[in-house]
Amino acid sequence: RGIVPEYEDQDADEIPIAKVAAIHPQSIFSESFRQVRTNLFFSAPADEMKSILVTSSTADCGKTTTAVNLGITFAAEGKRILLVDANFRRAVLSRLFPAEGPPRGLSNLLVGQVQESEIIRATGINNLSIVESGPIPPNPAELLNSPRMREFLEHQKKYYDHIIIDGPPMLVLTDAKILAGF
Repeated sequence: RGIVPEYEDQDADEIPIAKVAAIHPQSIFSESFRQVRTNLFFSAPADEMKSILVTSSTADCGKTTTAVNLGITFAAEGKRILLVDANFRRAVLSRLFPAEGPPRGLSNLLVGQVQESEIIRATGINNLSIVESGPIPPNPAELLNSPRMREFLEHQKKYYDHIIIDGPPMLVLTDAKILAGF
């Protein structure tokens, strides 16, 4: 629980805003994400908070900005963080952390096209790794509810202190309700 103020720099594009905790770590905006991180620490024992789903009621509420900046603030504390883009219908992490080559990510893993090691990559921010969403699948809810998704997250909990899942809006899609079970 915490309050993140509206970002007031009208000239900024969404990429710096989404990574403000890394770009401008002393800003009030960055401090608000550290406050949310600290409040999360006090909300549950660390071993119960291995995965964190970031969602909202509707689109364009700042889910990805929140997920990325939380990941950055956790990583700054020395925690190993895996940020997973599970918003198949409106993925953003691949734009925020561009990589060369064809888009490969979570959807590729869940349909058996790649191994886990092929989709986890560094971000350039210490202790923060990401998994992009990959190509848009025809059946997002079914893939997210698959045993392979559960196995992937359980396996990664061995290597990361926290897994932050950038999810879709809760009221619009069933996907977020499925992810809330992890």
